[in-house]
Amino acid sequence: MRNTYIYAETAFHHEGDMSFLLKLIDNAARAGVHGVKFQVLVDFDELISKQNPAYDKLKAYTFSREQWVDIFNYTLAAKLDIIAMPLDPGALSLMDFFQGKIRFVELHSVSYYDTAVKEGIKKSGIDLLLGVGGRTQDEMKDAHAYFGAQLKVLMVGFQAFPSKIEDIRLRKISELKTQFPTVEIGYADHSSFDDAWAVESNLVARALGATIFEKHLTLNEGEKRVDFESAIGVEKLKEIKQKLDALDVIVNGYDDAFQMTASELNYRNRQKMAVAVGDLPAGHTLRADDVALKMTGEFNGFSAKESLIGKVLNKGIQSDYIITQGDVHN
Repeated sequence: MRNTYIYAETAFHHEGDMSFLLKLIDNAARAGVHGVKFQVLVDFDELISKQNPAYDKLKAYTFSREQWVDIFNYTLAAKLDIIAMPLDPGALSLMDFFQGKIRFVELHSVSYYDTAVKEGIKKSGIDLLLGVGGRTQDEMKDAHAYFGAQLKVLMVGFQAFPSKIEDIRLRKISELKTQFPTVEIGYADHSSFDDAWAVESNLVARALGATIFEKHLTLNEGEKRVDFESAIGVEKLKEIKQKLDALDVIVNGYDDAFQMTASELNYRNRQKMAVAVGDLPAGHTLRADDVALKMTGEFNGFSAKESLIGKVLNKGIQSDYIITQGDVHN
């Protein structure tokens, strides 16, 4: 199992406030995560119908291409990866402009059947994350067939403002690992910011085999903004990162899973050792009824009676004393 990769999701939590978004990037760097995800929208009318009741409000959340260039450069200067979710053709052109500088591109669930967006993502050749929330197994297989080796990660999880942990069906992680053995499985938690699962579900997902993690980030937990329900502060994000790092050491911090540590060897050495049944003279050939297994507090003897049958004592052994390696010969 590979080590974990975690990034902060910003979505439209910025609400069109660029200074707020830059502060989110700063907090992602403080938390020690690997990257920041942006839902990139340039040509607003390509995504949202004028008949949408939230049209005017949502349009105010849109950055210009020039602003996105500045945002991406700011992210790179902070030594953070860019995870980009293009939502329109203008956003796809940004992927070309930053070719070689974007770690992952993600196909949004709302664009799953948008041929133009899918073709643009495929043409980019950038490693792809695919959210599988709301997707059937057949749709996942079709996406895998369409994108081929470009599809690197299947992300489990979806946003329900917030999502209940029992609705996510985390076992999907281990089952997807079996169905798609060449693809990494990720987990995007959307638990409520004040729910213990906002941290702990990531550890469960890791145990099930997830290696890529997404978490919504905010400046002030509970402050009402877009997606605030599942957005956590920098300290909580740092806690998730630190716990995942600790799990990486626990899971991957050795070459041979069956090589015993010193503490496990000490535990093994508590096993019973062969002792003499009655006083046994030097030169005596040991029989089965001469030996019993008991806990002696010593560990330099024989743990199996059968190993001693037929051996000859080099010296006399008193009753209940351990028979050591040096006490016998063939």
